[in-house]
Amino acid sequence: MTIFPASTDRAASLSQRVATRVRMLMAARRATNRELAEVLGLSERAAQRRRQGHLEFSLSELELVANWLEVDPAALLSGRGIGGGAV
Repeated sequence: MTIFPASTDRAASLSQRVATRVRMLMAARRATNRELAEVLGLSERAAQRRRQGHLEFSLSELELVANWLEVDPAALLSGRGIGGGAV
């Protein structure tokens, strides 16, 4: 049984899970932060902050990232269809 702290914010939690999935997919493809920045049209620092989960990806950015990583945008949110299951 998994117990979450009472202060867990569901929105922040989803943002963190999305960032984790992006990092996992990028690592599998050996994609760089510079490439992510180019896809998003952002500075490397801004892309890094999103990848690390310090800033949330917008829906438009998620769509760009999903297309670049060749996954369904919904998979970045749900984790289904990435690496054999939910992450």
